[in-house]
Amino acid sequence: MVPEKLTLSLAGGRFSTSLLKAGSGEPLLYLHGALGPAGGWSSFLDQLANDFTVYAPWFPGYGETQGIEYLEDTTDLALYHMELMDTLSLSSAHIVGHFIGAMAAAEVAALDPHRVNKLVLASAAGLWLDEAPVADFFGMNPKDLSDALWADPDSPAAQEARSQEENDETRAILALERISGLSAVGKFLWPIPDKGLKRRLYRVNAPTLILWGAQDKIISPAYAPALQRLLPGSQVETLESAGHLLMLEQPVQFTERVTAFLNA
Repeated sequence: MVPEKLTLSLAGGRFSTSLLKAGSGEPLLYLHGALGPAGGWSSFLDQLANDFTVYAPWFPGYGETQGIEYLEDTTDLALYHMELMDTLSLSSAHIVGHFIGAMAAAEVAALDPHRVNKLVLASAAGLWLDEAPVADFFGMNPKDLSDALWADPDSPAAQEARSQEENDETRAILALERISGLSAVGKFLWPIPDKGLKRRLYRVNAPTLILWGAQDKIISPAYAPALQRLLPGSQVETLESAGHLLMLEQPVQFTERVTAFLNA
């Protein structure tokens, strides 16, 4: 499936963003994480587009987006995504988020519960456990970071990701994009990703699925039950043989769990 690329102006031109759109059915907004394929169209999105109209925007500060300097905190981040939904004429949608994308999705669901039909939080940032600190990926060298993203650094998904960086020019471009993206998300994740989300989660009333990779080395699966305690009635599922990039390492399991939950 070849997605359509859209470039949108938000808030009277204050922001500009790009997104990929494909599929048909109920709207599904996918918010990518800090370390995954920013704005890329992967097989799991292709599968979700069989059941839903998938909108996959670049996170602020990634790709060709403009206006990250206007976002100071997580409230701004949530309002930005509400503005995006308004521009797309989406009064509500399912929202699926990964890591900081899940953090943003949860903030939207807390600040404006009617925006979110069902919520999927995959390896969600937003909390802090002293006994299970989130990895300091800002300070990792590229090899250690690459190894930390996967349950098995030699898995086909990991090898495919590394193959994209085989030539010097591509590696340099991807490195610059990663530096730019991590600089943008630092204000929401650094020094720790606890920006008060736990105080607002009581407002979330959307049915919620919490997904985690069993071998996530970036943010421990211990955060899944901690998040569930703050979201009464939510479901937790763990994907075996999956690390932080669970949707890439186990795309079939990921899409099956998400589709079944959203269609239930």
